[in-house]
Amino acid sequence: MFASAVAYASAHAGTLEQVGPKTYRASFALGTDPDAYGRALDLVHMVYGWRATLVEVGRRSLTPRVRPA
Repeated sequence: MFASAVAYASAHAGTLEQVGPKTYRASFALGTDPDAYGRALDLVHMVYGWRATLVEVGRRSLTPRVRPA
């Protein structure tokens, strides 16, 4: 699933950068294009719930903080 998420982001995100081992940052410029929103949402659905997933809009985090068990 990880490789699929990276491939999807590579194909659809405005930018994709590797920021560490198995750590990527994908950015979408949403504007008024409904397709961009759909692609961003598709990627969020693929990765949401993974331990290290962070979703931000602008610089505001939308991901709930999860405390280690």
